Parts: sequence; C-alpha cells; structure tokens
Amino acid sequence: MEHKQLQPDEAEALMRALLIGSEISRFEYWADFIIRLERDVSRDSRQQLIGGAPSALWLRLEAEWRVGDQKHWDAKQASFPIQELRHFTTRNAPMKAAVIAQMVGSTITNIKVSSDGILEIETSDDVTLSVRGVSNSHDYSWSIERRDDEFHVTEMVIHCEPDGRLFGR
Repeated sequence: MEHKQLQPDEAEALMRALLIGSEISRFEYWADFIIRLERDVSRDSRQQLIGGAPSALWLRLEAEWRVGDQKHWDAKQASFPIQELRHFTTRNAPMKAAVIAQMVGSTITNIKVSSDGILEIETSDDVTLSVRGVSNSHDYSWSIERRDDEFHVTEMVIHCEPDGRLFGR
C-alpha cells in the first residue's frame, strides 16, 4: 500500500490506535536505536487500521531524542560516567542505552505529534520520550516499522521525513 502525507492529527490518531497500551519490551542499537513495542492485538480497532495487526512493532529513532525536559537531559548527559565509545555514531549512545533500558517494561500511555514532526511518547513510568521531527538524518527522523522477523522490515507503517513531514497508510 502506498504511503500518503499525513497531517499531525492524522499521524497522532493512527499512532495512538496502534501504540497506546503497548509495552516497551526491548531495544537494540545498530546505527540508531530501535525499540520493540509489543501489544495485545485483540482490540478490533487496531486490526481494522492495519489489517491483521502484528503483535510487535518497532520504533526506529534516527533523529536526536531525549527523555524528560531538555535542561534535565543536558545535565544528565554531562554527568554520565561514560561519554563516548569508539565505533558509536550516535551522540551519547551509552547514556541513551541506559535510559532506554530503564524504560523496558513500561507501557505507552499517550502520544503527541507536533506540526514539525516532533514525536512525544509518554509511558506508565511518567517518562516522556521526545524525538525531533526535523533532523539531519539520511532516511527518516523516526519511523514505526512492521517486520517479518527480528531483522527484515516488511512495511513502514508511519514515518517522519527529515524535513518533518509525516507519511503513513
């Protein structure tokens, strides 16, 4: 199915239907962070939206992102004991991995998408993950993917272009 450009409210509604109630089950790091989101697919509204909803979706974070407010995040980055590691392309990857690891097991409770593609995901731990919509990424700022296994993307459900435009089906 071809992707169409979405208005922020359309993207937000789609993502709410797909992701609210999903659990952050694990994450991985390759060139960017990828968070696996697992959910109960028994809700009819979800199945209608994506036709046979999968039990897992992946959130890929290619743009800069943070947890909490910017001032607190900057202070946390400055005091984190490991600043950089060789062969990591993402700025402050060790701290980001530690922060996402603390989010594993939490449930998504709310989602907001702004007019410039900023994605905010609130969790049951009262934590907010914010991902920039406008970025220097080569592909997408962020995306929600379906996979046929752990490694092969079968479909981009929704994505944010580096200029902040949103696309989905």
